[in-house]
Amino acid sequence: MIRRGRRVLLLAHCKEIFMTGFSEIPLCGRYGQGKVARVDDRFADAVRAHKWYLSNGSSYAKINGETVYLSRYIFSLADVPIPSRIDHLNQDKLDCRLEI
Repeated sequence: MIRRGRRVLLLAHCKEIFMTGFSEIPLCGRYGQGKVARVDDRFADAVRAHKWYLSNGSSYAKINGETVYLSRYIFSLADVPIPSRIDHLNQDKLDCRLEI
């Protein structure tokens, strides 16, 4: 099911502002069934090119044999330096929208 709807931070603390401009990416695997990760529309196609799974509350994929977490993947797509610690403002690790 896909719905449209400087330490760089990931957000969603103001849900009423961000009701559009994002896509929900379905997660796979035993723990990901029925769960979705949220990403900005501009990254949705690149993210959908991989199968994303859930582990310890975070979404990840195996890309070229390497485990890549969705939040870090989004930073690399946005060409933003990846900080050592990523803060999800709303405490939802599956919400990987960038703060603008």
